[in-house]
Amino acid sequence: MNAHPPICVGACGEPCQFSNLALPLQQIEERSYCPLHAPLNAPEKGLQHMMGILQAVVNAQAGAGLELRGVIFPTNGQIHLQHGSGSVVLRACEFDDRAVLSFASLDANICLENSIFRGSVAINPRVARKFHCSNTRFPAALTINTPEPYPYDLDFSRSIVGGDFKIRLPSQGNFNFRQMQFLGRLDIELANAKKVAQSTSFNDSRFGRRVCTTESEPSFRALRQAFEETGNRDDEGIFYALEKRSQRKSLAYGLTRCVSALYDWTSWYGSNYTRPLVALLSVQILASTGYALASPNYSLAFSFSPELCAFTLAQVLKPFEILGGRIQSTFVEEVVGGVPTGAWALGSSLHAVCSLSLVALSILAIRWRFKRS
Repeated sequence: MNAHPPICVGACGEPCQFSNLALPLQQIEERSYCPLHAPLNAPEKGLQHMMGILQAVVNAQAGAGLELRGVIFPTNGQIHLQHGSGSVVLRACEFDDRAVLSFASLDANICLENSIFRGSVAINPRVARKFHCSNTRFPAALTINTPEPYPYDLDFSRSIVGGDFKIRLPSQGNFNFRQMQFLGRLDIELANAKKVAQSTSFNDSRFGRRVCTTESEPSFRALRQAFEETGNRDDEGIFYALEKRSQRKSLAYGLTRCVSALYDWTSWYGSNYTRPLVALLSVQILASTGYALASPNYSLAFSFSPELCAFTLAQVLKPFEILGGRIQSTFVEEVVGGVPTGAWALGSSLHAVCSLSLVALSILAIRWRFKRS
């Protein structure tokens, strides 16, 4: 890009795609779509000329690669890239609603990293050897068309899909969906029943409330079974939890639904062993605070007290000691301030039950995660 970029022909006072219609494509980088060139007011001749520049440069560089950064493609812009065997990199670009971006190539690497697609997107990765859209935002729906067996190589890691996400997963290829955020519904179909590619991963992804519906339960069950078949414990646990969440949607409000939700929140249906440990630490802090409030010898000054810490840990290591009446620890009287009452027995018992349950959940999750097939 020139040190002194030309000013927009529309007199907006800023560099934009229409600053100089004779500029080579590389000098269109880092330019915003002119605010005075709103979709309805953009000069048709200028827009067509810009599309012609794109087409000419891509054809001239076929096999050598093309890279643009920070370009905003306007509404209703028809950008057709016919490329050879190099790489097409449109990094940190923005595609307005109804902008059309199509590729005609069978031997190219396509990269749309850090970009934003304002409208619904349908991607056909068959046109590229590798298709990378990591850290890309799709505020609307995203559909990935994989209609035939082909060694696809897709990377959507760290991307956000605000609408529905639809894909038909083949049994071969590389599919990286790690650390994604899915806010809409998931429509994931297996091209080969009970078989998924070994390198497919949804690990560390986040799923919004709209992901799980009663209709999605069979799909999640099939994916869970497919990941179980490949020995992928992480993704098996993810779709087991999603399956159970979808199943909970059909349950009537009552004890069963409450227990299911509690199991979900504390350990993600037994597939996450860090959640119970974090919850266990939180319970100890809350219990210690409660004991300090109830004790006549302490206050909320939060000064370090070995006796209070020992009393709190004793409810985990020696549960129900107060309830059994066999108090052998000297720090109990220091904290309680005399003979424990029924309120102390009830509170310490509740603390012990919660702590032991969380320890058990963590152990079960660790055993499930690392068990051998």
